[in-house]
Amino acid sequence: MTMQSIIQGTATFMDYLGLGEEPFGVYYTDTKPENAYGPKVGTPISRELEDKGELDMQEVMKTFNCVMGSVWLARKKHGAAFNSNEEYGCVGGAYYCSMMKPPSQIHRVLRIHRIRRRAPAGRTVYAGA
Repeated sequence: MTMQSIIQGTATFMDYLGLGEEPFGVYYTDTKPENAYGPKVGTPISRELEDKGELDMQEVMKTFNCVMGSVWLARKKHGAAFNSNEEYGCVGGAYYCSMMKPPSQIHRVLRIHRIRRRAPAGRTVYAGA
């Protein structure tokens, strides 16, 4: 199977599915793609810094860049998107792209949300950490 036959087969498959653009794949590598779209280097983040109270979210938000925004831009411009430990864009993106452990506060927020959903109508129930 040659690269040309793979490209042609992909084009035929896309026609069958009615897709107007090529599929977008995801892979992990130690090499940043050339001319790729992604976030700037941000303030170091980690679960450990958060647990110690040393994570400055004001600084983190200064380089905020949604991972999905980078993917959208890369698709639109037929390029590549990237995300890394240092160039994470947003805490959620770093977590969902497996660049860091989940933030400790996310578990507390989700627990409060679940409890509020089960509260009787007209009542609000709060849960502590």
